[in-house]
Amino acid sequence: YLNRAEVLLETGDAAGSLADLQRIEKQYQDSTFYHLRLGDTYVRLNKPAPAQAAYDRAILLDPKNVEALTNR
Repeated sequence: YLNRAEVLLETGDAAGSLADLQRIEKQYQDSTFYHLRLGDTYVRLNKPAPAQAAYDRAILLDPKNVEALTNR
């Protein structure tokens, strides 16, 4: 679901991406990459507050996650 969520996001289906990400949330709660993609999805859905929270979590998990730092 993580890979499919990324493909859906890149092909313009942010809502579908979010649905897949929510489905696997528990399994990936400690994944910086998951939270980065979640933040990107919320950005595409024009939801800046949850996007920032997702980027914050990605940075907390990996302070050197340059993409999360940039996107935040």
